[in-house]
Amino acid sequence: MDDFEDILCRDKLMALAQEVASEVSAGLKAGTLRKTIQRSILWKPTEFSYGENGVETAAKSPHVLHKQSWGQAIFSLQGTLSMSKAYDEAFAACKGLWHGRWDLSWGFRHFVRGLTQHIVEEGAGTGPSIKGLIDKYVGELLGHPQAYHAQVCIQGIVVSPKAVEFSSCGMDVKIRQVLAEDLQEEVPVDERATGFPPTSTPVYGLPTAVLEISGEASDANEASFTVWRSLVLLSLFRVGSVRYLWYGMNGEWTNDIWGEGVRSTSESFGGEERYTLLDTDSRMLQRFWDSVWPSIPEPFYWNEGGSAHSALINAHDRYLDGLKHDPLLERRIAHAVMGLESLLLRGRGALAYQFRMLGARLLGSIAGDPDSTRRTLGDAYTVRSVFLHGGRLKGKAARRICRKYGSLEKLATKTLDCLRHVILIFLSAGREKGEVCDLIEGAMVGSQGQVALDALLSEYQSWLTPDADDAPGADSRG
Repeated sequence: MDDFEDILCRDKLMALAQEVASEVSAGLKAGTLRKTIQRSILWKPTEFSYGENGVETAAKSPHVLHKQSWGQAIFSLQGTLSMSKAYDEAFAACKGLWHGRWDLSWGFRHFVRGLTQHIVEEGAGTGPSIKGLIDKYVGELLGHPQAYHAQVCIQGIVVSPKAVEFSSCGMDVKIRQVLAEDLQEEVPVDERATGFPPTSTPVYGLPTAVLEISGEASDANEASFTVWRSLVLLSLFRVGSVRYLWYGMNGEWTNDIWGEGVRSTSESFGGEERYTLLDTDSRMLQRFWDSVWPSIPEPFYWNEGGSAHSALINAHDRYLDGLKHDPLLERRIAHAVMGLESLLLRGRGALAYQFRMLGARLLGSIAGDPDSTRRTLGDAYTVRSVFLHGGRLKGKAARRICRKYGSLEKLATKTLDCLRHVILIFLSAGREKGEVCDLIEGAMVGSQGQVALDALLSEYQSWLTPDADDAPGADSRG
């Protein structure tokens, strides 16, 4: 890219702005460009309480609003502009500067809509304000980051203090209790079915916390990746079915259709696991965020078409499956075991024995009790085998598990916690499965091998020194 392309792009955008100003002036004189009444419904909370399980009671009532808006007029004007020579030439010049991975056409339309609205409201197609808008847009085409703030209504975490907040990896993070105003929403009447936040209690429950992130990103897709990556990190901090129900994005982008607005989840499942963030967790979570954030691979939160495969990605997929609501607890345990198998086993020999021994050896120094970890993994493997052969745990076997762990659900949580730790160990090590398995097997046959394994584990232990309640196999729910 050279200065000629930059200057050409600015010139073509200024010519487009003048074309917009001409069309706006003609429309105002002819009376074809005018405000219309937009009707919307404001859903305001009338009852609300937050407790140890998150939002415990909530009710909303509708209020009809009528506002004057240029929206419909600008939308109609955009259709005319998109067929003009100035529009085509400006778009072609912008494509010459565009650096991003996404299709520019939607973003360009969004910019033209904003430009048109600015000219309609300000009444001028030239001047410092138009030049500033064009300069900002060209900067975005060149990849200059813009400030944004995301507010994410999530499940899977309950906040015991009013908020936990810190700065990490170039962003400000705040996880707080849900407030009544977080459930308030205004929905245009003609957009009631577009996936905006629910107007009553959603099928899969109310949010249990709100995650707020402020930072900079080149576009709203990059900011959304930051949101999704944050949810992955929080689900690995402790065993928690952390997911978003909906989130609002407010950014300073001029070329991004998602720069402002709300996205709601398309996931059709609820979560089983929940943990509580306490005052004492703030520094630990910040240290965890600092350490884990750079190591999270993109396929953990964006694996388009499932194209990326590895033992670690497969293990994380099974971890997420195990966190989902499922009336068959055996299936959740089976998912966790399969995730562990993906990382620990190489498909030869006595698999059940290897699974128990290798898992206990790897997690032993972290758990502080290798024998307890080995028994937990052995029981989980038994449940997995029964389930995969078409059975359910019952009779003496079911009663033994309940006596030992309190319930089958608690065994599921313990097994998922083991998988969580193993995933984090692999992330901290940055090594292939074969190398890690060699180190574990070496530690089982000699002290020199144990020294090598301890060296690998030291990086993970520096990420986060777990409290006793966070040890693998412990019940990590709040």
